[in-house]
Amino acid sequence: MLFSFFCLGKGVTFVLGCCNFCYGQPINSATLAKIFNRIIKKSGVPKLRFHDLRHTHATLLLEAGVSLKEVQERLGHSSIKMTGDIYAHVTNKMKNNASKKFSEYMQEHS
Repeated sequence: MLFSFFCLGKGVTFVLGCCNFCYGQPINSATLAKIFNRIIKKSGVPKLRFHDLRHTHATLLLEAGVSLKEVQERLGHSSIKMTGDIYAHVTNKMKNNASKKFSEYMQEHS
């Protein structure tokens, strides 16, 4: 199943494909939460809030090497500081990559 969600504000979210009955139609945020929680439960993953996907998305983009500025724009933040402070979680992969890059830099410049 592929999902695309766009918040329209005031508790209404636009869904581009989660099921036949809501494809391309506005859906109430409470209905979205019920559908999302049902999917999470069926999938067997730990319970999470729908908003947690936003944090995960931002973190995975950064882990993939996307710049903080690009992530800021994608999330629609007015400030890069907000994006970095709230959404940029440093993963072990990112820590290892930073150590590797620093080591390579030191070898090249010593």
